[in-house]
Amino acid sequence: MKDAVIYTQKLDVASVAILWGGFQTLDPAKWMYRMSLQYCGGNSHNEYLEMGFNDPFYLRISPRIILSGINNIPFNDYDSIQFPTIKVYQHSLCDDGNNGQEIGEIIIIEEQNVDQYSTKNLQAVQTQIIKNAKYKQCSVFVDEHADNPSIRIIIWGIESLPFKKFNKQRVPTLTDLGQIFHEIIDEEISSFAYITRDWLSYISHLSKAEKQVNEDTLRYLLCDYWERRISGDFASEVKYKRFPTREMDIQWVDKGTKYLMEIKYVSSQTDTTKELRRIFDDIYRLSWEKKELQKLEPNTKVRCLFVIFGPAPLFESHFMNHVALYSRFHPKAMFYKGKKSYKEHILEACFSFNRGEPKKQINLINSTEKYYQNFNKNYEDGLPYEAFTTDLLELILADDIYDERQHSIAIWEVDRDDLGTGDNA
Repeated sequence: MKDAVIYTQKLDVASVAILWGGFQTLDPAKWMYRMSLQYCGGNSHNEYLEMGFNDPFYLRISPRIILSGINNIPFNDYDSIQFPTIKVYQHSLCDDGNNGQEIGEIIIIEEQNVDQYSTKNLQAVQTQIIKNAKYKQCSVFVDEHADNPSIRIIIWGIESLPFKKFNKQRVPTLTDLGQIFHEIIDEEISSFAYITRDWLSYISHLSKAEKQVNEDTLRYLLCDYWERRISGDFASEVKYKRFPTREMDIQWVDKGTKYLMEIKYVSSQTDTTKELRRIFDDIYRLSWEKKELQKLEPNTKVRCLFVIFGPAPLFESHFMNHVALYSRFHPKAMFYKGKKSYKEHILEACFSFNRGEPKKQINLINSTEKYYQNFNKNYEDGLPYEAFTTDLLELILADDIYDERQHSIAIWEVDRDDLGTGDNA
């Protein structure tokens, strides 16, 4: 990317990245946003911008701080008598981004009492730390959207850091950071996801057609993939038992387990109301079908899979972009008084992109109510509003999220049974 540079530093089971660039562009702020989007992908993270400057041009060219794994950071008490709720974390910034020669320092200040929106204690501790620091010049960073007042980041020596050209670097995964977390391991599904993404990207690179990939394309691939690996029958466009006028995309049986799958292709229309209803209908319909089959075939194990895929830029902008990846330092409820209340998007209510917290429970709330009602209108009046769940099984992002020829894919299981976390779970 044009004049984009990055510095990364490993912390204690966390990491910090400093992105800088955009000086050669007409809109540096937009360029910085694209940089952070490419770096972060679908991984959980927090972003911070520099505070204390009113010059709009300066704000556009100031660096962007990205923290990943912040929940793991071992904070220490600052002053338990005067500031009992303040915690601090300190780490050297090194010339090799790991354990080399110290050339700067980062301090993260956290206000533990998140019920209070006052930054008075944070400001006082910040002032004391800067006053007593061994370095002279520093920069202070706050949450990008100013809706989380509980964190301040102080960095010394940004100008001396050995920035590298930003190209295809990505935020470390939770595994890279050493975090212990619940992850669904399903080798067959994971293998299918990687092969599917690469095959779709291959077809897109070869074809000269304007629209060479769609849901039917993926059905063809799935038929070829699963029929070579399964022990039972495979069929497409099978009638639902619970809703016999409707058809599911794919159904197959393998080793005594019946698999039901619905597929969606991401387009520029995916986040329109009509398409969002179709997505909700798919996952809710799968939930009802599983209940129905468990009644009719009580000895058969049933797994319901929802797959969505599409060109990387569309996948990011018309699907993933609506799902907040907040950590405990960026909770959805924390907004300043008087600010417009937070409204959860339907995609955020239904899907997780976080491997550490893969499960979402969907029930009747403000963001889902109209979708439940629309489902009943189209399927069966008087149908009770049942709660159901989705579990993220796999998320495979493109290597370059701005390349329209590359594809991303995500797979969730609807109403996943407690199958454990071992191989072939």
